Amino acid sequence: MRIISFSTRLTPTSIGQSGTNDSYIYFPKAEYITDLFFDIHSNHTMTFTSKKDGSSHQFNMKFTNENRLYQFGPYARSEALEPGDEVILQKVEYDDGQSQYYFDYIKYDNIVVLYYLGNQKYFTTWNQERFNRFVPSLPFEINVLTTSGQSTVTIEDNGLIRKRADSPNAFQSYRIDGLFNLVEQDEFKSKNKLILTKLDNGNEYTISRPINWEFSVIEKEGVN
Repeated sequence: MRIISFSTRLTPTSIGQSGTNDSYIYFPKAEYITDLFFDIHSNHTMTFTSKKDGSSHQFNMKFTNENRLYQFGPYARSEALEPGDEVILQKVEYDDGQSQYYFDYIKYDNIVVLYYLGNQKYFTTWNQERFNRFVPSLPFEINVLTTSGQSTVTIEDNGLIRKRADSPNAFQSYRIDGLFNLVEQDEFKSKNKLILTKLDNGNEYTISRPINWEFSVIEKEGVN
């Protein structure tokens, strides 16, 4: 038996929160992923079985300039998934030549995703309600654990912004003073993301770069 897994962090677009009618999971356009994960390399409907409850769900896979698995948003919203949560898609190839697709997810209630727009040097968040719980007032100091000890960063109000001049939606934006003591500024580009994780003690955080996706192949012998 062979298990081929693709895991990815959900984005606002995955869930249908980006202001468009589309909701999809993006697959990297890499030959080895396409060849190993998909039996059909043209547009088609795929059936996945949930590892949570065994229910079946159909999504539309489209191969264009980008490879996208469409219509995931309604399911994600029904499960109260948020941007930053992780979805795991699997293709299981059995020894009898049959294959089946499965999916699972991991919720992260202790994180917020910070999204950096470098041209104006500010952040927005993909998890506004949770961010407001983590950061009840501004400016707000947080203690960040690092490999060398502890550092303090200050989150400050940067006002409401629109990502495009013609956009009807305004977003709260933030400046984070002291961040670049932890993250090299010259390596941090526009549209990069950070994960702010609140630790169990409630008083300390970690800041890390997210891994956007992972792909793996596992061979198992003697399993049907």
